[in-house]
Amino acid sequence: MGRWCCSWRSPPARSPSPCSRPAATRARAWLTAGLWLGLAGLSKYHAAFFALGAFGFVLATRHRRHLLTPWPWFAVVVAGLVAAPVFVWNAEHGFVSFLFQAGRGSAGTHIAIVPVLQALGGQAGYLLPWTMVGLAVALALACVGHRASERTRFLAALALPPIVLFTILPLWAGRGLPHWQMPGWLFAFPCSAFSSTGRPPPAGAGRHGSPPAPSRSGRW
Repeated sequence: MGRWCCSWRSPPARSPSPCSRPAATRARAWLTAGLWLGLAGLSKYHAAFFALGAFGFVLATRHRRHLLTPWPWFAVVVAGLVAAPVFVWNAEHGFVSFLFQAGRGSAGTHIAIVPVLQALGGQAGYLLPWTMVGLAVALALACVGHRASERTRFLAALALPPIVLFTILPLWAGRGLPHWQMPGWLFAFPCSAFSSTGRPPPAGAGRHGSPPAPSRSGRW
């Protein structure tokens, strides 16, 4: 009996199944994204463009399968709850903030090219021309390049909506300010960094760039 007691070991703690851990990780990622998007909405209305870009990226990639799970939609609810003070305040004040921002993009009587050129020049002045050109090339390669990674495509999807919209907006609105596009350009900087440092895995590397497995003789 004593020998049995000495040799007895308590059963190991039950660890989560391999299938449940990735699901829990994805759930946390979506809910965290909703939280940050809601906080961005409290700060600036540009958050709507980031949400649009993220949704477009999900639809256009293999990640669209996540839309069949509840977590992206829970993320939308979280973002809406966090940003709710913006909507409540506007509802109490006749949506004055929304109407003011929408009025900036109201259509004019004719198409104007000069304001678009001024918008481009203003952005070049903010970013410096050579920096703007490099960032624009990185965004273009992320969209159409065959070797673009998913993270560069995702960053481009976040960057392009405000950049494109507020650059062409003066065509019919007749006015625009160069800082309207700047939140989009912020995503272009890491996109450019990932594009310039990304390299294919070395010859003979494993599936994810890891060294090849050793042979039975122990040699690589």
